[in-house]
Amino acid sequence: MKLAILIDADNIAPADADEIFATAAKLGEPITRRAFGSVAVFTGKEGWKAAVREHAIEARPQVNNIDRKNTADFALIIDAMDCLAKGRCDGFVIVSSDSDFTSLAQRLRDDGKEVYGIGDDRALQSFRKACTQFFELKKKAPAPPAPTQPASPAQPKQPAKPKQPAQPKKNAPKPKQPAQPKQAAPEPKQPASPAPQTEFQEIVAKLRERGCKTLVSLHNCLKDNLNKTDQEAGNIIASMINGNIISLSADEANKITWHKP
Repeated sequence: MKLAILIDADNIAPADADEIFATAAKLGEPITRRAFGSVAVFTGKEGWKAAVREHAIEARPQVNNIDRKNTADFALIIDAMDCLAKGRCDGFVIVSSDSDFTSLAQRLRDDGKEVYGIGDDRALQSFRKACTQFFELKKKAPAPPAPTQPASPAQPKQPAKPKQPAQPKKNAPKPKQPAQPKQAAPEPKQPASPAPQTEFQEIVAKLRERGCKTLVSLHNCLKDNLNKTDQEAGNIIASMINGNIISLSADEANKITWHKP
């Protein structure tokens, strides 16, 4: 089966590239390999630059003409429909956890094509069920912090040799010993000021006040009210789930249960 692999590079991390193409190789022959995302996603050490070279992916960077509009998603959908019209592919692999591609998957299947989804645990049931089959990416363990070199201990200073007291003269009066000053009572220690809340804790506090009831409303709240991108919103929601701040219902509605802090 000839496949078109279309990657939402704004939504999926480049560290998942090996697993994505290993899964696709079991499904068929990838004759089209394209990744769509912002220009920044394909530059720098942390972006898709290395994965694009390693897996022979055709990078298609996009520039948003209007803020908060995801031009890369639209470009991926247009490209999928072009592939469908040309009839060169028997199936499609949509690599994203974004439920906005649900309608695309349904349209491709209506035309008799196999549609496989690959994404992480953020993907909603609507997108999963619209695909012929959905493959969930394995969670990657965070990289351990680089070990720091211990600072070399400072060499202790050699104590100065005490001066020898002068020998008193014979029949000289003995000097009076000065009165010992009273020891002042130690000042009470000031309690340490509490550490400021992290940005993540502040975001959780704002979301808890809004009391979002579904995963979609929580995602939209992060984007529209807290000015987060799709990828940032997904990462925050995943951290809240892993931190047992919220839990999701097993049904398709994806209702949210807030846990007590």
